Amino acid sequence: MPQQESGNWKPHNVERLGQNTALVFKTGDIRKLNGVTYKFITLQMGFIAHYNLDGFQDAYQDIELFRETLLTSEYSRDHDYNMSRSFTYQRDRDFIKWYGEPYCRSVGLGIRAIIQAAQVSSEQTSRLALG
Repeated sequence: MPQQESGNWKPHNVERLGQNTALVFKTGDIRKLNGVTYKFITLQMGFIAHYNLDGFQDAYQDIELFRETLLTSEYSRDHDYNMSRSFTYQRDRDFIKWYGEPYCRSVGLGIRAIIQAAQVSSEQTSRLALG
């Protein structure tokens, strides 16, 4: 894998991150989580890797636990933890210097796309339970 150039890291595909996360919740199947989204979540959203994608999927077979932890991370119980981190990436001058503004923006937007996919599916599940 080629080394990223300082200050010019390749941005993440935010749309695909959100789509893959939405697919996991739509199907209720953590096995739909792909390697790209897994790596993003473990690197950017306060999750440990659980050795590899298979180990991560085994740890999060409970989709509701996965949804909750996307909001809080494995290190916090604060429901705004990952949302706050998303803005930190976009505002931190050192991050921008080291990685580049497009990359930092993609991390922030990627975190928010994943959180939104989790929240939307939670709202849909609540409506179905009430309906």
